[in-house]
Amino acid sequence: MECKEAEFPAPGLHKTLASSKDSDLEEAMQLATENGAALAEMLEGVVSKEEVYRYHCFKVPLLISKGQPLALYPGWDHFVALLGSSNAYHRLAAVNDITSLAAAGRRLT
Repeated sequence: MECKEAEFPAPGLHKTLASSKDSDLEEAMQLATENGAALAEMLEGVVSKEEVYRYHCFKVPLLISKGQPLALYPGWDHFVALLGSSNAYHRLAAVNDITSLAAAGRRLT
């Protein structure tokens, strides 16, 4: 699914994720933890054909999973679905995020 700027839940966020600057990802991380629609779009972006955008859509949830993993639990089914992908990059994204979520779940029990 290719995301167009007008379809994205936060104006300017697609541009931030499509830029080659990793330093701009803090804004995307904050929005993803506060806005379920933004998080959903980023999770879908992991399978985008736009290379930099796809990488940042992979990286933002990964960064979130290290600091605020509970914010990613709504995406659990998406991660599980990616495990069945024929694309190794998609499976890698799923494994990384599921691992962080599982570790966070263990800390809560």
